[in-house]
Amino acid sequence: MNIPELLISLYTNTLYPLKLIGKKYNVSLSQLLCINSIPIDGITQTQLADLLVLDVSTLSRNLNKLELKDIVVKKSVKNDARFCKIFLTDFGQELFQNILEDFSIYIKH
Repeated sequence: MNIPELLISLYTNTLYPLKLIGKKYNVSLSQLLCINSIPIDGITQTQLADLLVLDVSTLSRNLNKLELKDIVVKKSVKNDARFCKIFLTDFGQELFQNILEDFSIYIKH
């Protein structure tokens, strides 16, 4: 196998367990990647969109769904009311830990 084939194989073999884990917790793969990418000290929507290489509108839909599930919360930035940061809720942090544990188990097998 050449390098591009190996990269595609790695990508595919990583996405499959993530999709299964997402299904277990009733979140899409895109939502799971959002959960995984939100740091403990929060992140702006624009930063998260850049990190995940998503349009802000696509990310916004995912965040709204996660907010309805009480996984994330949006909080205004103190110095600039135009911006808000996205944080994982306590439930979201617990979910993130469960996702990591499940992925670790999958990798070991």
